[in-house]
Amino acid sequence: MKRDMDLIRLIALEIAEFEWPAIGDDSMLNCSEGLENEVFSGHLDLMLEAGLIHAQRSDSMGMDPPAFHKISLTWDGQEFVDQVRSETAWSAAKDYMGKVGSYTLPIIQGFLTNWATGKFSS
Repeated sequence: MKRDMDLIRLIALEIAEFEWPAIGDDSMLNCSEGLENEVFSGHLDLMLEAGLIHAQRSDSMGMDPPAFHKISLTWDGQEFVDQVRSETAWSAAKDYMGKVGSYTLPIIQGFLTNWATGKFSS
């Protein structure tokens, strides 16, 4: 599976819209509609590994792909959402990432921090 930063952004934005403390389970996320379960679960796994979300991962009894429960954004996840909420900022970041050829989280966040403070223009 290839990491899709647009999908990670979409998932994070949707999680942010839910009432605190957490989403009951991953089936409550509308952005999962039309996606293969493996792709959606894989991206939740990536977000968990990156520290963007808290979640209980359930892969008991050979469940493939795993299910996720009690999903919420971490502090870093909240910061990420604040940085990527604006379509204008996200488009600028994607243009920049295309030029440098890298879509890593630190590069995205670094660009968006500089873009927001006016230190960088696309």
